[in-house]
Amino acid sequence: MNLAKCVIIGMPGSGKTRLGKALCEELGLNISDYFVDTDLLIEKKEKRTINEIFLKSGEEYFRKQETNILQQCLESDVIVSTGGGLPISEDNQVLINEYRAEGGKVIYLDVPNQVAIERVEKKNTRPLLKDDAKKNWLQTKGERENVYKYLADISIWLPEAEDMAKQIKSLIDSEKIQVGKSYSVFVGDVTLEPFMFDRNVSKIYIFLTESVKIHFSNLVKNIENRNGLQIFSKVIPDAEEGKTFSVYEECLEELALNKFSRSD
Repeated sequence: MNLAKCVIIGMPGSGKTRLGKALCEELGLNISDYFVDTDLLIEKKEKRTINEIFLKSGEEYFRKQETNILQQCLESDVIVSTGGGLPISEDNQVLINEYRAEGGKVIYLDVPNQVAIERVEKKNTRPLLKDDAKKNWLQTKGERENVYKYLADISIWLPEAEDMAKQIKSLIDSEKIQVGKSYSVFVGDVTLEPFMFDRNVSKIYIFLTESVKIHFSNLVKNIENRNGLQIFSKVIPDAEEGKTFSVYEECLEELALNKFSRSD
């Protein structure tokens, strides 16, 4: 079964379309073949604008069309840019979580408020942001932000879409393994790098063996210098020697000493 390469979610004005196209270029894909925008697909299908759909058919009708289009996109080998309100629907959340369970990647483009507000004020075609765009945008973000974060494998924002695309490529290239219901593990080359650009990450602890330490030293140095993150590390024994309760206890003690919690 085909699976979308990634799904980009976020507020209006966050630059989802720009990022999706930059990601196509980073992956060496033809934009016209591999990039889709759910709003544009709905407009093409309906032969009318989103505003016209809202005015003449109502929001409920539009949301149903979103769900139909989303289901089709998730089963296609494409990069999907979604409408800002698409993830709020419970039906769409179910579809997105099923997609993630199959290994799909969801990117939350967590743009700074002022950047997005300036964009929507310049060109405000969003039906739910009419009148006072700034006030409505901030209110809408407050209502949606927790859902975005809940659905996302990574939250990211950098000023240039091309720089974000480089980081996201590592995430797409990695393999995702679900561990219980609480978190995911990503396995692949340089899998740390995408998460260093998550604006919610302030500190990271890396446990590694002596044999792989050399591969991480330069990466950690570059990340720390670039992002100002707190980077902690501990070398543990190789192979079976590292798989003991005493090593496990030492790791927990290190995390506690540096005030890490389950939310880190």
